[in-house]
Amino acid sequence: MPKHGPLISKEKLRCLIMTIMLMVFFSCNLYGKDKNMDNNKNTRHLLETAANSQEELPSRIRVLDELAATSDPAVNVELKKLFNRTKPEPVPMKNWDPVAAERVVDLHIVKALYILGDDSELDRLVTLIRQAGYILTGQDDELNNATSVILSIGRVELIRQLTMMTSDNELRAVKNAVIILNQLDLPHAPVGGEVTSVFQPPTQEFTFEIYTLKQELETLTELSKGQIVMSGGTKSFLISNDYDRGAVKRENITLSEIIEQDLSILDFDYYVTGKTVVICTHNEAGQRWRDWWQKYGRRLAYYKESSRFIITQP
Repeated sequence: MPKHGPLISKEKLRCLIMTIMLMVFFSCNLYGKDKNMDNNKNTRHLLETAANSQEELPSRIRVLDELAATSDPAVNVELKKLFNRTKPEPVPMKNWDPVAAERVVDLHIVKALYILGDDSELDRLVTLIRQAGYILTGQDDELNNATSVILSIGRVELIRQLTMMTSDNELRAVKNAVIILNQLDLPHAPVGGEVTSVFQPPTQEFTFEIYTLKQELETLTELSKGQIVMSGGTKSFLISNDYDRGAVKRENITLSEIIEQDLSILDFDYYVTGKTVVICTHNEAGQRWRDWWQKYGRRLAYYKESSRFIITQP
């Protein structure tokens, strides 16, 4: 039988393999370029959404979280540019503050930058907290968002800055710092907390009607039979800052519910000493937080696994 030679020569086989390899290489290269283009388009879209004041605030916060999750340091430059974005003019509205909404976005830009490894904008948080107002509520609330950002970042120096802010000359700054410190659930907090166990009996309910701020606080102290008292600062404040509350009727409510849920609405704070609840001003609460920092500041640490601050052993 005649012998047949190879179906394809070694030379042709080598050329064929090289051709296939080149085709695969160029296909992968084109795919990679297309993928990078898609990623760039998506990043640009996210940045545009974050900058757009016409977008819903929760959506803007969500896209900033997405940008932080990219783990791409190149995004940092574009995020920093967002601080200089065009911002809306203040327009008086009942339940919306466009300037406050931009402050909330700035809070989350700082957080995104930090997650991406850039801590150069952390000091901006102090300014944003100092300026925070009270028009936005719920998930848009400025101070609630600031608290969330601080817990995500977890830097002890931010707690120190908040305690320092409680000695500020501007009452709004003091109030904002105290509210956030109260919300951070810090260990051995000197202000706020559970008060049900103070009152005997703890579940006793009361019904009453008041007309002024002073009358409301005095009624609380009277009903508590000495278990609630007003601080010196609170008494002094009421002398020159009493105001008409209108007819406010409270029905079937416990003293602990009023203290824990409603006292902050009246712009007061509270703390427990022994078996007594003391109603205090934000300035007095601020002093207690400064004393707390002096006692625990050096031992304060951040526990990343649970996103909370703890006090280490001495």
